[in-house]
Amino acid sequence: MSLSLSSEDRFVVYRMPHATDVHIVRHYGQLLPLEAEHFNREGFVVRPFDSGRRGWFFRADVHHRNIEWTFRAFRQSPQRVGISREQYLDHLRCLISNLQEGEKVVLSRNALVRLDTLSLEEIFSRLERAFPGAFVYAWHSPETGTWVGATPELLIKRTDEGWYETAALAGTRKLDARQQLSWTPKEKEEQHIVTEYIAGVLQHYSKRLEVEPVREMRIGRLKHLKSRIAFYSEQSLYEIAEALHPTPAVCGYPKDKALRLIGFLEVHDRKYYTGYAGITGVQGALYVVLRCMEYFDGAGVVYAGGGILSSSDPESEWEETEAKMAIWTAVLKGED
Repeated sequence: MSLSLSSEDRFVVYRMPHATDVHIVRHYGQLLPLEAEHFNREGFVVRPFDSGRRGWFFRADVHHRNIEWTFRAFRQSPQRVGISREQYLDHLRCLISNLQEGEKVVLSRNALVRLDTLSLEEIFSRLERAFPGAFVYAWHSPETGTWVGATPELLIKRTDEGWYETAALAGTRKLDARQQLSWTPKEKEEQHIVTEYIAGVLQHYSKRLEVEPVREMRIGRLKHLKSRIAFYSEQSLYEIAEALHPTPAVCGYPKDKALRLIGFLEVHDRKYYTGYAGITGVQGALYVVLRCMEYFDGAGVVYAGGGILSSSDPESEWEETEAKMAIWTAVLKGED
């Protein structure tokens, strides 16, 4: 069986971390504005970074597994995307000067990349091969546009009756030729801020909270610091997800100050970048939308950001975003 999809369709393609099955969810009719009740139904949700904008629910009217699929659509690519290195460095310097010790802001940027004739299904397939431990996703609808990516970051998932799992993920280093690295105090502090914030939020929802020691997590040519957090709660997946989003890993701390500075300094619209997306129902699992691309005809817009502290070095932070965007360069060239 082969499935041909067009710009008028509404669909999601995804593969869970460390899995082999590829799922396709199709929604008929207009998408449903996201509501709490949708998290208990089988389907897929997408939520923008900006809490003032609506999310969407893809109802699972049809659910396919492991079938061939193609997508043909024509969306004109944007004319102006991205800022220069010097502009980004100026924004970083301004941001650093406004941060106190213990505060953090995630500053992001985007860039236009050429796709030529590279199809959405081929990009998805390459992401699958390159990142077996990531949540690989692609979705399209007239309401949301077309997005594709592979994220390493879990926001929250159900693991058993009343039990949930999340993770504090922060700090980024590029592997050297020997695949060795050492973590700086700045990166350790960044990860600590994220862990403490998430644990603090979850204490309002659970009295049974387990935070595992920090470990390294590799995705492609990058490594991150990660702490797994398991907890029991009688609250819903929706309530906890909304309480956590956006975490300091993609926004900053304190949250209100971070949001103000992001709104002031970022010249682009994040849209779904650093929002969340994932499957709903009994096996609910939501992931932060990272390593993502908005897909257009012959081009894509990719996003990357980094956690900025008062001790950050602007040049190093620029290089971190370059390393994250280089993941896309490798994928689009078909490199491992």
